[in-house]
Amino acid sequence: MRIRALKWQFWLRFCKLQHTVAPAGGLSKEIAMEVIRSRDIPGQNNESTFVVVHASPGRFYLSRTVEGKVLYNRNGEISLNVERRGDIDIASGKMVFIPPSCSFSVYVKGITSFYLYRLSLSLHFNESSLPLETLEENLAKQDTPLDSPHINAHDKVDAFFHILGEYIRDGISAHMFYTYKARELLILLRSYYPIRELARFFSPIIGRNTEFAAFVTENYRKYRTARELAEASCHSLSSFNRLFRQNFGCSPYAWMDRQKANDVYYELTATNLPIKQISSEHGFGSLSQFTAFCKRHYGLSPRTLRNRHGFHKEADPRI
Repeated sequence: MRIRALKWQFWLRFCKLQHTVAPAGGLSKEIAMEVIRSRDIPGQNNESTFVVVHASPGRFYLSRTVEGKVLYNRNGEISLNVERRGDIDIASGKMVFIPPSCSFSVYVKGITSFYLYRLSLSLHFNESSLPLETLEENLAKQDTPLDSPHINAHDKVDAFFHILGEYIRDGISAHMFYTYKARELLILLRSYYPIRELARFFSPIIGRNTEFAAFVTENYRKYRTARELAEASCHSLSSFNRLFRQNFGCSPYAWMDRQKANDVYYELTATNLPIKQISSEHGFGSLSQFTAFCKRHYGLSPRTLRNRHGFHKEADPRI
């Protein structure tokens, strides 16, 4: 519980920070938004491990995560909003870790280039790259956290992202290539940053049973109830509930309800899917039930929420 309290303390303190942003350069002002993807996830043409975004001021980039993502703002002015908790200014040359299973938006304030790299809890975090157990042990020893869990990009890490952008432009889309590159990124982080700094950077996922957390975040959308998810994980309901609270800090019902609310918000504001289709796909028996759900979570009907907060043309629902 102490680890969980520390990691949220780090994140909430981060959400309150204001940073000085370096001026951008090197991107034509005529570009509205250019999104380049690795398109490497097998069987899912629109899924990507690595994404490069070039954008002009005033643009929004909306997405959601199943697994965590490293966001690196290579140059320009952006603000990040995770789970609608408030805007965070991310300075040029800074990196931040976006936790799994959440929606987020990036508002472009100046001509910008930023990168997103998808990291798998079960695949990438291991003894050969960066074990979460080591980070957890270090975080537990830290009584006074730093001001924020973001870090400056080392010049070797900057070069890593830059060359990956070139690979995408050259059409390389092999999934195993980007899987090995993700491990390379973690090895670079382990090599060039103090373990204390990395513990703060990855604090949102520290303290989790990696295999269990990965199963939940990668599969919860396939099941309607916690009982169904528990059966799929080969745990009894009581064992599943205990593991879930240890890893996520709340009951499966509360977490799945919040994730459904996040998914609904994302689909209403970041896609042009018909409201009736969104309602049906999320298991609501009627539009009136769906409306009651939206009003309970957001205080607005689905249509009002879409009209007030939708950014359909600039949204990117594909990663």
